Amino acid sequence: MSIIFYMNYYPWLFKERLNLYNKKYERIPLLDLPFSYKDFDKVVFYDEITI
Repeated sequence: MSIIFYMNYYPWLFKERLNLYNKKYERIPLLDLPFSYKDFDKVVFYDEITI
């Protein structure tokens, strides 16, 4: 779907905004991470570690 990319980032290339899908799809959560923000307590970046 590179056309969607172009429509989003180069809208001046298109005279009108067309719907590229043949129907409306139900929105569902696709990014379901297996951890919460609480799992990140005491996490540090690699460059913060002193050896």
